[in-house]
Amino acid sequence: MLNQVGIATVAKAKHLLILVASAGLKLAKFGGNASRPALLMQFNPANKFACLLARLHLRFVWHCQMLWRYAIGRRDQYLMPDQLSVVYESDNFIVINKEFDLSVNTASRWFNPLALNTQVFLAKHHRADPTAYHWYRFCHQIDHATSGLILLAYSQDAAMRASKAFLNRRVLKQYLAIVWGHFDTRDHVTVDRPIGWDRLDIAGSGDLRKHMVTETHYRCLDPKPAFSQVVPLERGLYNGLPATKVLLLLKHGRTHQLRVHTSCIGHPIVGDVKYSRREADFRCHRMMLHAYRLQARLPRLSETIDCQAEDPFVPESDANWQPESVQNDYAVFKDCARILESGEQLTVDKL
Repeated sequence: MLNQVGIATVAKAKHLLILVASAGLKLAKFGGNASRPALLMQFNPANKFACLLARLHLRFVWHCQMLWRYAIGRRDQYLMPDQLSVVYESDNFIVINKEFDLSVNTASRWFNPLALNTQVFLAKHHRADPTAYHWYRFCHQIDHATSGLILLAYSQDAAMRASKAFLNRRVLKQYLAIVWGHFDTRDHVTVDRPIGWDRLDIAGSGDLRKHMVTETHYRCLDPKPAFSQVVPLERGLYNGLPATKVLLLLKHGRTHQLRVHTSCIGHPIVGDVKYSRREADFRCHRMMLHAYRLQARLPRLSETIDCQAEDPFVPESDANWQPESVQNDYAVFKDCARILESGEQLTVDKL
């Protein structure tokens, strides 16, 4: 009973502090009409006072929401706003190694700032673009629960060039994951199954919110081509249950593509409660999917990006993962473009 009262008190305190911060922003009156709810929408990053007040407000609300997480028991996920990992930066782009369970952006920048764009703003506010709603232009998306590399553009022209590169298949993304079960072969598993929205997702709530299914599912709506490759790397145990560390390659990048494809071949991603829903998934501290490597060729900007993040799925970082044997060495698959360009079933011997 005391715990419930404590949680309710923290919730009320959080809302009260946000209201106080909002009143302070109204008094500042920068960014347009003070009566508008989104007061800071069009502030000028060159205004040092405006930037200082914005950063103080974001830090304040960030910690209020993190304290709420702490109060409800998520004590291992207290993320500091300055905890930003920059892997690559140029005049046009920045590549961030995103933490898991962190949204890329939110609909309300100022009053729900628990997102990657807030972290980037606090560290790189001098590069913020006032014409972009989220201050920076995200060239692609990764899920809230997924960690790893994400590409942001500093300008509209750079974002347009990056979008064309994604469209023309000049960007290659590689993911690491731990999936349930063991594979019977060392060879690639090719998954060529179109993906569409679940018809029951029209309501957009509960477990079916943003739920995708393959074309063969009777509730599939508007399926689109989706091609993935699954490469077994290590066989082992996760929390004492059979699991395999895999390299995932995708060609089309549909919503939840890797999560749906691994689930449909009987090897769902560990910790993916939406598409796996095993009892063991609810005991995992995160979903075991990580954007490991990002390669992009941007000839119009005379820029080539090749970034690689650290592997989080090692026993030193996660004691629950216990590898037993190596099925394929990742070094063999560094030149992964040939795998995606060919639709045939490739084997290790053919590389």
